[in-house]
Amino acid sequence: ANMPIIIWDQAAESDFVKNNGLGITIKSLYEIPKRISKVSEQDYDQMNQAVQEMRQKIEKGYFLKAALDKIESKIDEK
Repeated sequence: ANMPIIIWDQAAESDFVKNNGLGITIKSLYEIPKRISKVSEQDYDQMNQAVQEMRQKIEKGYFLKAALDKIESKIDEK
């Protein structure tokens, strides 16, 4: 959706979201209004920029290429 993400802090992807600045993590749905109210315009702009950069990586196949390169290097080691 090209927007910052709100994700449960126990979800497998929560560290990825947090570490890449793609959105916020929450403990429960009840926490959403409070967490959103604490996001400044600058924070939102930074998250939005990170989302756009991640989108470009995905569209260009960055993660697929990285995975294939890793597989290829393991094959070459043998």
